Amino acid sequence: MGNCGGSEKQEARTKRIDEQLKSQRPKLDNEIKILLLGAGDSGKSTVMKQMKIIHGKGFTDTEKKEFIDAIYENLIINAKALVHAVSRFGLEFLEENEQKVSRFEKLAPHASSFSSEIAQDMMDLWKDPAIKSAYTRSSEFQLNNSAEYFFGRIPDIISSGYVPSVDDILRVRIKTTGINVSRFEVDSVEFQMVDVGGQRNERKKWIHCFQNVTSAIFCVGTSEYDQGLYEDQSENRMIEALNLFAEICNCKWFENTEMILFFNKDDLFREKIKTVSLKTCFDDYDQGLDYEEAKTFLTRKFKSVCNNQSKRIYEHFTTATNTKNIEYVFSDIKDILLSNIKHI
Repeated sequence: MGNCGGSEKQEARTKRIDEQLKSQRPKLDNEIKILLLGAGDSGKSTVMKQMKIIHGKGFTDTEKKEFIDAIYENLIINAKALVHAVSRFGLEFLEENEQKVSRFEKLAPHASSFSSEIAQDMMDLWKDPAIKSAYTRSSEFQLNNSAEYFFGRIPDIISSGYVPSVDDILRVRIKTTGINVSRFEVDSVEFQMVDVGGQRNERKKWIHCFQNVTSAIFCVGTSEYDQGLYEDQSENRMIEALNLFAEICNCKWFENTEMILFFNKDDLFREKIKTVSLKTCFDDYDQGLDYEEAKTFLTRKFKSVCNNQSKRIYEHFTTATNTKNIEYVFSDIKDILLSNIKHI
């Protein structure tokens, strides 16, 4: 487990977590509790949003509008990442786009920087052959999976009276901080899903507070086996996820907790495995570009890191942005969760 950081910022953040846990504890003791785990950008937040859509009341227009700034920031961050990648790869923009590139290089990655002029620049640059070429190499730098989607949505995003769609909300990336809780009812049973994000260094501090959770869902960004971490491009995301799962699965606090693996981003994985072998991440993989073989390998690889081989670990290949898929999967695991009511 990671050690607690010593900086004032980390201490303040840990204190906030303690306060949140204390306030949530009475409710934690009276509901079926699901802990949502996984490395960064594995789709945890998207699963949380889906629970609100599927089992809650969805998002009101007011709530939808609260995502607009994040969408602006996603667009700017992705555009700047692509512009930087073009330079890094030694590619050249079309002459008519050079002035636009210069503006982007000076642009701050904040929602306040977004304007109709910047939006038009984005649409023009997205068509530039250099950007298209850099995009095909997106695994070599940090680019959100939803980049192409949002570039295609720019005309709607800059239109008067724009209200983010459900798809927009599911695809926008917002870094999780603190504790996020989603409560919902299924077949007259109260569920609570808890996501503690962005707190890797403090995991040892809070993890014992969830020792009585009914189940833990661990999300894996399945398509990210050839990508580096946001924090360190040289560190492979899939290896990071595997190591984190080993920590969680073998943690004493979760000895009696049902483990459910969500191999997320399956839609992207299906496409990537056609051209990029898992061998780029795992030297012992030798099944080529076969999707089913790759699924079997990943399932076995993750289950193998659990010291208790008799422990049942359930797995599902999911696409968190697909509401029907998540609804089906959650319905499938519902019986697992309900069977553990006696442990609460």
